[in-house]
Amino acid sequence: MSLIPLSVIPPGQKVEIVELHGGYKFKKKLADQGIFVGTTLKVSIGGENGFVKIKMDNTSFGIGIGMAHKIFVSLLEKQN
Repeated sequence: MSLIPLSVIPPGQKVEIVELHGGYKFKKKLADQGIFVGTTLKVSIGGENGFVKIKMDNTSFGIGIGMAHKIFVSLLEKQN
């Protein structure tokens, strides 16, 4: 299984979070949004605009490119 930063995942790709490379505040900020290791999400907008828009369950929100570089994921099946 290869780990890929969330920042380079193309739109429409479903992924699972495998590792979070950051300190306590970074992990707490993600946890406050419901993002943990093992969370499955779908990328709506890729990182080419300086942020990544993700969808989890019925919630969508953006993550800055700096944070997205520290979130490592594995690819799941592609869903459009």
